[in-house]
Formats: sequence, C-alpha cells, structure tokens
Amino acid sequence: MGLEESYQMLIEIRLVNIKSYSDQKIRFFPGLNAIIGENGAGKTTVIEAIGFTLFNNLPYKIVDFLRRGEKRGEIHLKVVANDERTYEIVRKISSTGTVEYSVNDPEFGRVAEGTTEVMEWVEENFNLEIDTATFFENVIGVPQGKITSHFLEPPGIRDRIFSPILGVEGYKKAFERSREYENFLSNKIFELDKKIAVLIKDVEYKKTLEEKIKELKKEEGEIEEKLADIKVEKVAEEVEKFDEIASSIKSLEIERRQKNEEYEKTEKEIRGIEEELGDIRDAGSELNRLESAYSDYINAEKEISKLEPVKSELEKKSAELTELSIKYEKINLEINIRRKELNEIEKKEKEIEEIEPLAEKEKRLVEELNRILSYEETLENLEEQSKALREEIEIKKEDLKRIEENESKLDRLRERLEKLKPAVEKRDKIVSYRAGMKAKLSIERKQYEKLKNNICPLLKEECDKIEGMRDSKKEELAIIESKLKELEEKYRKIEKLFEESKEIEAEINKLEGEIKPKNALVKEINEKEKNLDGINRKISELNGAVKQKKMVENELDSVKGYFDRFTGLKAEVSQKNTVEESLKKLESEKEKISGELTKLEGINKKLIETKNRIEKLVKIREENSESFRRYIQLKEKFSRLEYVENRLNELKNRKKELEKDLNEIESRIEGLNAVYSHEKHIKLKEKLKELIMRKGELEGKIQKIKDSTTEVEKEL
Repeated sequence: MGLEESYQMLIEIRLVNIKSYSDQKIRFFPGLNAIIGENGAGKTTVIEAIGFTLFNNLPYKIVDFLRRGEKRGEIHLKVVANDERTYEIVRKISSTGTVEYSVNDPEFGRVAEGTTEVMEWVEENFNLEIDTATFFENVIGVPQGKITSHFLEPPGIRDRIFSPILGVEGYKKAFERSREYENFLSNKIFELDKKIAVLIKDVEYKKTLEEKIKELKKEEGEIEEKLADIKVEKVAEEVEKFDEIASSIKSLEIERRQKNEEYEKTEKEIRGIEEELGDIRDAGSELNRLESAYSDYINAEKEISKLEPVKSELEKKSAELTELSIKYEKINLEINIRRKELNEIEKKEKEIEEIEPLAEKEKRLVEELNRILSYEETLENLEEQSKALREEIEIKKEDLKRIEENESKLDRLRERLEKLKPAVEKRDKIVSYRAGMKAKLSIERKQYEKLKNNICPLLKEECDKIEGMRDSKKEELAIIESKLKELEEKYRKIEKLFEESKEIEAEINKLEGEIKPKNALVKEINEKEKNLDGINRKISELNGAVKQKKMVENELDSVKGYFDRFTGLKAEVSQKNTVEESLKKLESEKEKISGELTKLEGINKKLIETKNRIEKLVKIREENSESFRRYIQLKEKFSRLEYVENRLNELKNRKKELEKDLNEIESRIEGLNAVYSHEKHIKLKEKLKELIMRKGELEGKIQKIKDSTTEVEKEL
C-alpha cells in the first residue's frame, strides 16, 4: 500500500437492485473524487448508499430504496480502516427491512454482524466520537442548501452539532474523568487513616496478651507440683493383689458348689441303677417260661407270610376271570349292534341311488340363485357409483367453466398492466425528484426566515444588502412551491396508477394460481367419463342375468330338501367300512376271551382252600400274641444287663473321686481366708478412686491452662 492509499477510505461500491441501478460497480481513486451526471442519473443514490451502509443513515423508507419491481437489493462497500487493511461491508435488504448486515475481513472472515456490531466497528475503526448517522448528516452527506444553514443556528444548537465533530467532547469527558480520580484518592486517604487507628489499638492489645501468658504459665507450674505429690501406683498395686485373692476364693467356692451338686446327682443315679438291675434279673426268669408260646407265634406268622402272596395271586386271577366273563357278554352285545347297523346302511345305500339326481339338481340351482343374488348386490353398487360419477363430472365441468372465464379475465388484466407500465416506470424518478424538492424548499424557507429582519447570519448585525437577497429568496421560494405543487399533482396521479398496477399484479398472480389446475381437470373429467361408460356397460350385462331369478326359484322349490337328505345319508353310509372292521375285531376278541376262560377254570377252588388255612394260622397267632408281646418287651429289657452293671461300677468310682476333690478345695479356701480381709479391700478401693479423681481434676486444669495459653499465643 502506497502513501496516498494509506489515507484512502472508500475503494469501491457495488449496487444491486438499488433505485435506478440493477447491478453496478463504482471504483474510487486516491484523492478527490467527483460524481457527475444528469438529473435522475443516480448521483444522490451513490451518496445515500454510502451513508446507509457505512453510517446507517437513510432519509426515507427502505422499500423506496429498492429498484422498482424488485423484492431484494444489495450494497457492497470496500473501505480501508485505520489499521490500513481493506474490509468489505455488506448490507442486503428487502421490502420489509435489512436481512443481512456484516463486516468481512478477506483473511479472517466475518468480524461484525448486525446493526449494533457494525456501527461499533465503524466508530472504533474510523475514530468517531459521535453517532454515525449524525456524523454523516452534518459532515459527509450534507444536502444541497444545508451546508451554510448550520452556521446560522443559535449557539446552543451549533455547540451540539460541531462539538462532537471537532473533538471538544473528548476534552469534556477527560475533565469529568479527572474529577472521578480526585474523589477516588480522597476516599483512599480516608481508608488508610482508619487502618492506622486500628493498628495502634492492636499494639496496645498485644501487651495485655503477653501479661496474660505469664500468669497462665505460673498457674500451670503450681498445679504440676501438686500433681507430683499424688502416688496412685502403690495403692493400685495393693488393690490389685486383694482383687486376685478375692477372685480365687470366689472361683473355689463356685467349684465346690459344682462338685457338691455332681456328688448328689451321682448318688441318686446309683440308687436308680441298682433298682433297674433287680428288675432285669427278674425279667430273665420270666423269659424262660414264655419261650414255647413265642415259638408258636413266630411259626404261624412265617407261614401266613408265605400264604398271603399266594392268596393275592389267586384273588387276582379270580378277579380276571370275573372281568373276562363280563367282557365276553359285552362283546356279544356289541356284535349284535354292529350287525343291525350294517343292515341299516345297506337300506340307505339303495335310497341314495334313488335321490342322487334330485340332490345334484338342487345343488346346481342353489349355486345359480346365489350367483344371481351376488349380481343384484353388484348391480346396486354399480348404479350408486354411476350416479356419484355423473354428479362429480357435472361439478368438475362447472369448475372448468370458471377456469375458462378466469383465463379471459387474465388476458384483459395483462393488457391493462402493459398500458400502465410506462406511467409506473416514471414513479421512481418523480419520488426522488419530489424528495429533493421538499428538502430544498425546507432549506430555502429556513434561510428566508434568517434574512427576514435584515440581520447578517454570520456577523449578527444589520445589513442593507440583506434586503435584496431576501426578496430574491422569496421569489425563489414561490417558484419552488409552484413547481412542487405541480409535482405533487403528477405524483398523486402516478401513485394512483401505481396502486392500480399493484392490485392488477396481485389479481394476475391469484388468477394464474387458479387456472393452473385446468389441464389436470380436463384429464380428470375424461377419465371419469370413461369410467362411467364402463360401469354402464356392466349394469346392462348384469340386468340380463338378474331377470332369470324367478324361474330358478320355482325350479328350486320342486327339489328343495333332497340335497340335505342325500348329504346326511352319504355321511352315514361312509361309516360302513368302519362298522365292518369293528365287527371283525369284536369276533376275534370274543374267540380269544373264550380260550382264556377255559384256562382259568379251578382257580376259585384253590382260593377257598388257601383262605381256610390262613384263618386257622391267624387264630393260633392271636392266641399267643399277648405272650409274644410280653416276651419281646422282657427281652429288650434283659439286653441292658451288661450295660447297667458297667454303668454302676463307673458311678461308684466317680463318687470316690468327687469326695477327694471336695476335701482339697476346702483346704485351699481356708488358706486364702487366713490372708484376706474384705473390709480392708473396700477401704483401699475407695482410697484409689479418690486419688484418681484428684489426679484427673488437676490434669484437666493443666490442659485447660495449656489450651488458653495456645489461644492467647495464636491471637498474639
């Protein structure tokens, strides 16, 4: 970048769909640039685009800034900022407002987005201390005739306009900030004075704490001397010695009580064992007497045990014999039933041959009637479909008629819009020219007001030359007002035509949307008419078939019932093979059972003989049962003889051991009682308790003093 370029601010502007520009790029060069051209060429538009993009200033609505007939527009402005780097500011607009507003760095991408961020970036990078829109209105984009008007304003208004521009505001702000710093230092000095006062009090408090620590150390030494005089260990040893002796005496007394209890229990058990031994010896004598009856009972029991299975087997075979006899009779009965069934089936076979043709005819007629009924139902549905289709076709044709009417209306509207086009194209130029005239009239009126009293706007003194200027200015005002009046009349007429064109465009868009379905509607009507022809052909075919219904019903009445009878007989006759097979099986089974019955003859005789022998043996067993139970009872008792004799000897030996142990325990208890005093033991315990409490109390005081000392030292 050269020296000249470093002061360049604007590089290039591109206008897309803005006022009279469709897509135009304008390049700026170092130094002074002039924008020249005829009236309405778009010179003011370039300045307005710069103000709108760089300073967020636009003197009218955004919708009036767009090119006529366009819905969106764009402004791309390349600038050099105070860091001597090139940036691109992009503002995209629509009829409703700004849709995108951003600052883009070619190296780092987007650096600001949205009105707030973009304006902050402009203020920072162009060192502006004034609102961007105000800066543009009063410094850069000052309208014609307004350049000198600011100097004619009162001093207060001139101050508000020029102070931010000349940088006077910066000095005012600096002065205000210096006052804030002065207040800050005053507050700081006040805080330091308060801190010094607190530190002086802390030094005085330190001396008090040091004195307190000395007193606590002295008190701790005195208590430690008292603690050294207390002798707990010697008394504790004497108490421990007496505790051991008392514990030994208590243990020996418990052991003596346990030994005495065991001794008494042993003596009692010896007496019981001696009684049981006498009973066992008596039982031995009685066993010899019951030996014969016991043997008879055992032999009878053994033989019964052998005969019971034989009896069960014979009873089982006897039951089989009875069951086979019953089964034989049942089979005879079943054979007779099957033979009767076969006779019935043969009769039904003959009947089937007679009614089969009539049953076939009934079946065929029922199928024919069902088909006709189905045709009737289909016919009813088809007639409903035919009616519905006719109604739909009528509705669709009405819709088609409306679309064709709309097509004619659309052609008329397009012709009218073409006629309005030249007048509407003049509107943008008139709007721009009208805005300029109004601004010029406003400026001229203000200047005229200043000149009314023959006062020079710069020197604030009377001036005779002002009178001629005032009259000239008045004539200029009259000419401008006359031109503006004519222009307003033209604007009203063109605005009316413009509104009409907007309404026509809206109506055209609406009608174009409404006629779009025409081709689809024509196709749909053709398809529905084709479907209707097909349905009508089917209706004609089905009407012929339905006319046969009455004749079929009359024929069906003459053969009604034969098919059901035929089907029932057929089902019964189909069981013939099953019945024949069943008969064969029954006759075979009858022959087999007859052979088995022959084999089982004589079983009942053997069963009676076995039962009689068992009854005799049961009688013998019952006669000797009491002697048998007594023998078993005594034998069990007699079997304990050896165990009881051994147990008696063990108990007598244990009794002697217990007598010896008791004598030894008594001797030891007497020896301990000679050296132990219960009263002395109690007094020593109380003394030890007092010494421990005293020692704990003094140690607690020492700990409390140490804690207090630590707290004071921490505070110090």
